[in-house]
Amino acid sequence: MNKTKIFPSFWQALLYNYVLPIIIGIAVFLPVVFINKDIGIAIFNWSVKFNDYAGHIFTIPILLFFLWKSKIKIRWAKFTDFNIKKILIIITLAIALEFIFHGTIYFFEKIFNRDYSHSLSNSRHYLYVIHMLVMAPIIEEILYRRIFLHQFLKQYPVWVALALSSFLFAIPHIPVMYHFELFVPYFISGLFLGLIYYKTQSITLCIISHFIMNLMVMIFPFREFYSEVFTMINQ
Repeated sequence: MNKTKIFPSFWQALLYNYVLPIIIGIAVFLPVVFINKDIGIAIFNWSVKFNDYAGHIFTIPILLFFLWKSKIKIRWAKFTDFNIKKILIIITLAIALEFIFHGTIYFFEKIFNRDYSHSLSNSRHYLYVIHMLVMAPIIEEILYRRIFLHQFLKQYPVWVALALSSFLFAIPHIPVMYHFELFVPYFISGLFLGLIYYKTQSITLCIISHFIMNLMVMIFPFREFYSEVFTMINQ
């Protein structure tokens, strides 16, 4: 097998998915800042808010590019290849993982004396709901698991492939950009979703897992729950 022909490698994924968009964004954004600082700040704040509501609209062309360049074909059968037993197991694990995710975040709040509430949006705006429960699970799982992880597994040892795809999954999340220590829970989530794909080869189970994790964010009061837990521990 000629590994050099497999696309993307980790560095290609990093370049095309993150480095080039950042360079283009800076090239467009900096001239605006020099012309009018207030307008530049307003555009930046709007872009962050828009990312919360519908940011993955901009990911679709990137997704199509990687599908075309990697020559990966995703057939409808890939989305229907699952069974109820596996779904129930995955849902249980996803809920457990989400408690670990938010427990880690609350622990970091305490040890770093931070407040992440402004970074972890929990809007009820209909665009935010669509973004969290539809666009993010489908687009992110196809990109990070079906394309990146799928191709990395052909080039690297399993745990290296899982770690690299999880790294790529974690770094673009807005909370990580504000507080880099939050890379840890997002990386763990990426590993969990990556393991599901590696063990089952089912993109559907990955999407369902991602959906459940995002749904838990919207319906369960994790901050209040862990506040009470830490209060009980400190008594």
